[in-house]
Amino acid sequence: MATRKSIKDFDEFEKNLIRITGQKPRITKSKKAISNFKLREGIPVMMQSTLRRERAYSFLDRFVKLVLPRVRDFAGISEKSFDKGGRSINIGMQTYNVFPELGVEDVVTPMGMQITIVLKSKNAVESKALLEALGFIFK
Repeated sequence: MATRKSIKDFDEFEKNLIRITGQKPRITKSKKAISNFKLREGIPVMMQSTLRRERAYSFLDRFVKLVLPRVRDFAGISEKSFDKGGRSINIGMQTYNVFPELGVEDVVTPMGMQITIVLKSKNAVESKALLEALGFIFK
């Protein structure tokens, strides 16, 4: 049984994620209990939203042009963010309140966000070239 506080936090995050992505996210629940993290089985731990086609390009455009410049002390994305094959990149954000769709009053509980971009390129060089063409800035 999930606690009321964790459900309430995810309700707020779900509404905000719908506003950011334009679609309802999928809730992932914990598979087993871990006492050190005060985690019980069946408690929501993550939300996931897979964007494809027009929604994905729209999100990436807003992310590059509006969100990244609003991130404090942003100096570019590290090239170490690519996976071994260079086919995907992971960008972690400490808080998601930098998205322009959200107001100051919309984010009561700050949460982190991880954005994974999966590309169909053959290696990291092609992936980096594509992302640079989309407007991403690398260190």
